[in-house]
Amino acid sequence: MVKLQLTHIKNKLYETLTGLIDIADHQNKPDAEKQKVLLSRGYAAYSLMSLASVEPEIAAQAIVDGYRDNGIDAIYYDESEKIFWIVQSKWIESGNGEPDSGEIHKFIQGIKDIIDFKFEKFNPKVKNKQIVIEKALADYSVKVKIILAYSGTKLGNNNRQIISKLLEENNEASELFFWETFSLYEAHKALSASLEGKPVNTDLNLTSWGQIEEPYQAIYGQIDAQTLAEIWLAKWREPIFKKHQKFCWSQ
Repeated sequence: MVKLQLTHIKNKLYETLTGLIDIADHQNKPDAEKQKVLLSRGYAAYSLMSLASVEPEIAAQAIVDGYRDNGIDAIYYDESEKIFWIVQSKWIESGNGEPDSGEIHKFIQGIKDIIDFKFEKFNPKVKNKQIVIEKALADYSVKVKIILAYSGTKLGNNNRQIISKLLEENNEASELFFWETFSLYEAHKALSASLEGKPVNTDLNLTSWGQIEEPYQAIYGQIDAQTLAEIWLAKWREPIFKKHQKFCWSQ
């Protein structure tokens, strides 16, 4: 029974990405179709939010879904990490099943066209990213991560073999291509993790502070009780006492 998990994800997409996801190409369509497009594109964005750790605005800007997308729904280049993300998204309203093999084949062909810089085969959304794509793929240290995002619960061997064949063809000389699924299971797990491990992002004045590099990089120091009380009262009542809490640090 996955209905409740699907509802949680749907609510998260509406809450976080409504107004950020462009659905102007469906403005004259029935409301039901608009919502389906919003959820599909939103799910692609959410996969990047969860796997690439990007903000909703950045994830929404990565969406290229639409007419002549060649099966590719989102493209994002993390230049600092040297990771080029390519996403196909499929919103499955029942929460069961998997994408059709024909859609996976289309996705694979789209990836090949991107690698071959055949931008004439794509819509303006992809063409507008041409400079970024060329820059990413020209970097010898880049890693290409292929994400199959779908709100289902399984993936059959046939679809796995289609994607695995692409990896085999492109990783023969060295390992550059990687892929992972972002199913309903991974999506809900990411949602739960975001609630449990939400980082505390606030300014702190540390005294007697220092820094260590091993076994993990860490900053330590002291703050007065009044500052801690103010942080607690502001909006971080529970997160600051969570086990393994992360505080954002900037010098």
